[in-house]
Amino acid sequence: NEGGNQSAHIELHGRNGRNSTMTAAAGNLRKSAENPPFVMTDFHGKLLARLLLSHAAGGDMCIVGPRGCGKTAVARHFAELLHYNCEAVLLYQDMTARDLLLLQRITLPNGDTAWRPSPLVTAAV
Repeated sequence: NEGGNQSAHIELHGRNGRNSTMTAAAGNLRKSAENPPFVMTDFHGKLLARLLLSHAAGGDMCIVGPRGCGKTAVARHFAELLHYNCEAVLLYQDMTARDLLLLQRITLPNGDTAWRPSPLVTAAV
């Protein structure tokens, strides 16, 4: 914790006996009891290691895969490891930039129209 910035020390153990240690930015949230337990599979472990490497290098990431393969579970576990808040945003093939960034019109129970930020904007704020 230098100057208010949180950091995490990450150690990756390779099957070939080679280990890597790095430091990455981290949040300040504590573990949440609301996330279901994470079951680490070989695939998820490799994906998580790549996400941690990318994060340590300051890179952006996007997890893409078929429905039910564990994208949200891996993202939540990644966030939990680094003490970040995790907000899942569901994306669909036919979504446009307008769907992602602009206000969305909703109808209230009394029939009035209201506007709310898109899920991506809500997650970013």
